[in-house]
Amino acid sequence: GGDDVTWARDLEARQDKCLTELELLQQRVYKLEADCCGAKAAENTSKMDIVIGCSVGSPAVYMAAVIARKVNCLIKVFSHSSNTKEVDSSVTNKLLCVNNGETDYCGVNLIYKDTPTPQFMACPGRLVAVSGLSNILRYVGRERKYTSLYDEEDLESAALSIADIALCCTLTSL
Repeated sequence: GGDDVTWARDLEARQDKCLTELELLQQRVYKLEADCCGAKAAENTSKMDIVIGCSVGSPAVYMAAVIARKVNCLIKVFSHSSNTKEVDSSVTNKLLCVNNGETDYCGVNLIYKDTPTPQFMACPGRLVAVSGLSNILRYVGRERKYTSLYDEEDLESAALSIADIALCCTLTSL
């Protein structure tokens, strides 16, 4: 009888200690997330820090322009050492002009590299990379709450979103 009670109390004390340590660990994780990426904003106007890695000529290049236009930020363009293809400087120059003069905030980093599928990372250093163009578009659409493209009640917003996409594709393909 007495040994069972002692054993149960010891077990309860260990569980309480584990729960306390788990709560402290969770608080540390929240603090690291806030330090790394700031508090997560609920609006589309929040600043974004993303990295898109893709091969030269990938449609992800245009996606970078669309995201920059929607978030109203500049794009930085880099070429990774693994990139073996020639970078079209006219496209790069057009990418660098997206939102130029409207903002000084740079939130999209495009890295040309030798990769079979585009890769995307929001808050580099905190999240796992998202691979594949459709997965990237889904992630961004959900994270930024771009649901107006699918909302038949809000055709004006859908038309403006489509116009933004068309503008970015036109700017980068001229």
